[in-house]
Order: sequence, then C-alpha cells, then structure tokens
Amino acid sequence: MKRLYLLLILLLFFLFIFIILNLRGKSKFYKFYYPHGIRYGLVGEYRFIENINGNKEKLVIEHYLLGPINYLLKQNINKNISLNNIWIVKNKKEKILIINLKWDIDSDIKNNYIETKFFIDGLIRTIKENLKINKIFILINGELGNYKIDFYNLLYPIVVKWCLI
Repeated sequence: MKRLYLLLILLLFFLFIFIILNLRGKSKFYKFYYPHGIRYGLVGEYRFIENINGNKEKLVIEHYLLGPINYLLKQNINKNISLNNIWIVKNKKEKILIINLKWDIDSDIKNNYIETKFFIDGLIRTIKENLKINKIFILINGELGNYKIDFYNLLYPIVVKWCLI
C-alpha cells in the first residue's frame, strides 16, 4: 500500500512539473508526423522542445527537418534539405505561412516520389497539429515551383485549416 501511495505521489509530481513547463510558454510538447518504416502511413512522434527565440513556426519546421528520433520512423529524402527562411502573412481572416526550402526536389521526385509525398504530407500534418495556420506556400529555392506531388500542387497554397468568413 505504501508503494502505491509513493507511486501516486511521484505521478502527481511529474504531472505538476509537466503542467508548469507547458504553461510557461517557452517549453512545449510538439507532435511531428513521419512515415513508418514498416507499415504504410504517417505516425506521430512527440518531442519536448524549448522555445528560446519565440518564433514557434520556425522552431517547428526546423525540428521537423531534423527527422524522426524513433528508429521505427524514417524520412528517406535528400538529407541536404534545409530551411532558408519563413514568412508569416496575417490578415483579419487568416494566417498564411510561407516556407522557403533549399531542396533539390527534382531528384527526390524522380528517385523517391512516395517518400517526397510523405515528407510534404508529414510537414502539413505537423503544421496543422502544432500551429494556428490557415494556408501554406512552399517555395523551393526561393521560387514557386510547378511540382505536382500526389494531390498537392506547390504552385498554389495548401489549405491547412478552413477559416470562417
């Protein structure tokens, strides 16, 4: 019985610490989506990240580009992909995120089409889960590209969350 009380007290203590760290605003659990190595589909992975500079959008995208931590998840695209910069455009109705990636997308589409599709899909699901964004523009090396990956066309904005007018 004493062990049960001790376990309950420890559980409450860790829950209290977890709540305090999340309410502080600088540290938070984020959920990232990556392709599963064995099954077909995306799987969520939680990470505890400390936000030092205050730019949550850049932080989430940079950590997504690092790849999964779990060994069962994979990201088999070009490892040289990096984030050049991001911009956020706000108006009264919506918030648009413009992501500029340094990426040799032509070779990834040619060699790893399915993995490229999973990368884009995982990025969009990660943004949808963690950020309050309505639409995303993905620029490749500073330009809008006419790349059709599954049902995503990178020439047009990708709707993440519908906004009410």
